[in-house]
Amino acid sequence: MKQIGMPKLRSIPRWIPSLACLLGMRFLEPSMAAPVLRPEFWVTDGFVKAMAEADGILHIGGSFSAVGPWTGSGVPLSAASAQAVPGTLPVSGSVRAVVADGRGGWFLGGKFHHVGTEPRQNLVHLTDDVHLDAAWRVDCDGTVLALALDGDTLWVGGDFNSVGGGPARALAAVDARTGSFRALPSRPDGPVLAFLVRNKSIYLGGQFTRIGTTPRANAGAIQTTDGSVLPWRVDGNGAVNALAGDGERVFLGGDFDQVNGAPRSHLAAANPDSGEVLSWRADLAPSSIVQASANVLLLHGGRLYVGGLFGGVAGVGRINLAALDPASAAVLPFDAAIGFTVSSGLSFEYVSALAAAGSTLWIGGRFPTIGNQVRPYLGAVDAGSGTVQAWNPRPSMVVSALASAGSTVFAGGAFGSVGTLERHNLAALEVATGRATDWSPAADNAVNALAVGNGFVYIGGEFTHLNGDLRPNLGSVERTSGALTSWTPQPDLLVNALTIRSDQLYVGGSFKTMAGVPRTNFAAFSLSDGSLGFWDPAPSRAGTVFALAADDSGIYAAGLFRQLGGVNRRGIAKLDPDFGSVLPWDIGASSLLSVEAIQPAGDVVYIGGNFTSIGGAPRVNVAALDANTGTVLPWSPTVSRWVYAVAANAESVFVGGDLQTVNQTSRNNVASLGAETGGLDDWTPNPDFFVKCLLVRGDNLFVGGAFTQIEGAARGGVAAFSLRAPSVPAQIVSDSVRATLNGGIEFLLRGSPGQEVILWAGETLSAGSELPPISLTGPETLFQDPGVPGRRQRFYRVVR
Repeated sequence: MKQIGMPKLRSIPRWIPSLACLLGMRFLEPSMAAPVLRPEFWVTDGFVKAMAEADGILHIGGSFSAVGPWTGSGVPLSAASAQAVPGTLPVSGSVRAVVADGRGGWFLGGKFHHVGTEPRQNLVHLTDDVHLDAAWRVDCDGTVLALALDGDTLWVGGDFNSVGGGPARALAAVDARTGSFRALPSRPDGPVLAFLVRNKSIYLGGQFTRIGTTPRANAGAIQTTDGSVLPWRVDGNGAVNALAGDGERVFLGGDFDQVNGAPRSHLAAANPDSGEVLSWRADLAPSSIVQASANVLLLHGGRLYVGGLFGGVAGVGRINLAALDPASAAVLPFDAAIGFTVSSGLSFEYVSALAAAGSTLWIGGRFPTIGNQVRPYLGAVDAGSGTVQAWNPRPSMVVSALASAGSTVFAGGAFGSVGTLERHNLAALEVATGRATDWSPAADNAVNALAVGNGFVYIGGEFTHLNGDLRPNLGSVERTSGALTSWTPQPDLLVNALTIRSDQLYVGGSFKTMAGVPRTNFAAFSLSDGSLGFWDPAPSRAGTVFALAADDSGIYAAGLFRQLGGVNRRGIAKLDPDFGSVLPWDIGASSLLSVEAIQPAGDVVYIGGNFTSIGGAPRVNVAALDANTGTVLPWSPTVSRWVYAVAANAESVFVGGDLQTVNQTSRNNVASLGAETGGLDDWTPNPDFFVKCLLVRGDNLFVGGAFTQIEGAARGGVAAFSLRAPSVPAQIVSDSVRATLNGGIEFLLRGSPGQEVILWAGETLSAGSELPPISLTGPETLFQDPGVPGRRQRFYRVVR
């Protein structure tokens, strides 16, 4: 039995590459990622349930439709190519509002806490080189939902109580150049969602009943010079989400069905001076049983564009986007054909952001297609006809804010990635770089389990087809090409677990037959010819298998069962690898409700699930068992709620699931414990939703689950953490830059000897490419780029 030693707490080494940027002889500040987390590792737009690594490739499976690089939630994009402007600092959180500063930069608002490595709370200014304006710091204590620039005044609206340290319930005025705060005499008593600046007035839309002491129901106006409330009054009986104006009319969009007592379904127009509700009328109709809503209004090119959640405007069918004549309210022929789905009478797709320049209209929100072409969450159409354009940046989640200036479109939202690749529930990522490979087989529903062996990837889950061919719940593809094999095991119900030992593939799940032969929840196949073996643990009653694992001595199984082969084994058992007979490895009486994770580690087997005792010993949701006897070992941390995943190395045991506390200390969904003591480590990545799978391979810990944020950054589905010793971040030595005799550029790269460095170089900030890898020969290595003769400037940055 492995002996448990005295307490020895461990702090995980924290290493991550840095970024640097050089412009000729001028430098852009480096962007430092958070410790531990590998920021270059790609993410998904959904749920990762399974992982398997072989030869430097991490295969992932789950419920997702795309993978892509982590960019953060606010990204400037080329209006021509849809490529992200390189060097932009990632925003950690969500961006809900954006406005151009008129000087080539941007103001961003939302719910975020860092830009790059710098703390910024919900409001930030980016300069013309898309870097942080360090001198302009105006933190906000709540969510920013609207921004408007009026000369040198930045108007800030949202759901907050202070801005820049000054009292500012829901509304603030800030100097756009200095960040100084201007006190306002009257503020709304609820969130501000929209602005419209006109002359010396600013119109407000939102969810409020008063501005100061003056009654105003969800809409109102104040004087920009002194903040006094204006007589303009347009009361809506629901939230006003959007405002627009053309000089003769103020347009309102939202969740109301009456304005000043007049029936108006989600759209209305009012006199800009008196507030009189005009006869202009274009009612929105729902597309499903979900109530219609207008989320965004945009006046451009003599048209009023309306985006939201609806199925028709003024009796004309339009899905979530329409163009109206601002004078007559007539519905124009423009139809962008925004894609949507209806399930159980519900449709949750919508348009939430619009921007325009010239003949192009950019559209953001939650939708799969535009004009029957794949455009997830963001796309562009011809502003006149609605014809979809090739522009396709592919963010990973909802786009909530758009703004256009010059050659750039700035997109903000809840996404963590822009430039994703389509992947249907299966993908492969390079461990070294974090990037997706070309491997792209497709499953038509969730993948629950993966195993790699014999040149193939074995895939289990709850799907019907692989690569378009019938393969219910279990199949295999070639490891290099992703091509489907002819193997057709055909379990009749879902597969939850796969593991490989020697020349056998072991399968666990909730099935009753396999390849037409009775097999209840357990089966095994030969890797050499794919034939079904005789291995059959024969559970005595229905249940399910959640996890399988193998070592030299046998196969470990966990799930909801009480007997296998006529032998009492509640929730966990060790099985003979050849015949499936139950081995004399018994944890004894327990309060097991279920075991969902097994991790053999030498002489110890770690388990996780939902239980309070094992073998008569109190153990809360995690435990360590002797691999030879099944005896419960003294290792006894306490984990609240469900444990779905366990992984271990020589020093640490990582647990993931729907966690809340570990050893009476707050830990959200994942934690690290000492392998000898069970003591809690100080690692706190805090994913925002549960972790389903964990995998340790060499210097890396991979985390998969249903989370959309980890370490405060918008990173969905999968994350990688480095476990290696700290390394010197690679960087460009600023005072070493000089022109060479042939017109090229040279400079020193500083880092660790043997470190591989990738540089990006380009003629502009947005147009360039990566250079071949450079291996550092010492603490400082000379880099020479002869490829710039006759050019006055060139941009460089360290990618990794």
